[in-house]
Amino acid sequence: MGLTDKLPGWVSWAVRLLIYGPILYLIYLAIVAFSAIRLQPSVDFCIASRYKTDGAKETALLRTKRWVECIDKRIGPFERLAFSGTGETIMALPSTPCQFVGVWKATRRPQGWVYEHTLNADGQFSSTPIASISHERVTGSWGVHGTQFIWLYDEGTVWPPDINPIINDKPYSFTLKEIDGSETDFELIQRMNASFCTSASGLN
Repeated sequence: MGLTDKLPGWVSWAVRLLIYGPILYLIYLAIVAFSAIRLQPSVDFCIASRYKTDGAKETALLRTKRWVECIDKRIGPFERLAFSGTGETIMALPSTPCQFVGVWKATRRPQGWVYEHTLNADGQFSSTPIASISHERVTGSWGVHGTQFIWLYDEGTVWPPDINPIINDKPYSFTLKEIDGSETDFELIQRMNASFCTSASGLN
């Protein structure tokens, strides 16, 4: 084949994909980033409005679902690029797979922080620091959606929610990938009554 010969069709398309693929991906990321900026005023409004239920106990999950419902009513198609994934994840809860219900020792690497997490079947959790820079007990709601572990806190406002990919999932241990790139290893201490848990997580 000479240098001036026309390239086969599949080669031509492969070259175009290599050239334009990264460019289109960067454009997509820019659009999503801009939609997140457009989304923020609706998030701030809904969190400030402190949506609450009528007479029911306001768990962290219930409060966050109220925020999601409020945000969903205020945004348009463009803002949904940055919101739909998080919103769908929250509205899929509660989901408490039986394999995660129990008391766990959690060690965060490389920091070396150690916590004792109690994950209840009703979707509530408590976290007690054993060796950490913080000495405060943390409570809230937990759940699993697909291969993501979601933490929602009783105190303070966290948006977007604390969502961690689950890796190295085993019967008596699992690892979460933290937002900052570190990892937290969970080792089972004790199983608990799981009469209200979900039968399977869909991870395996």
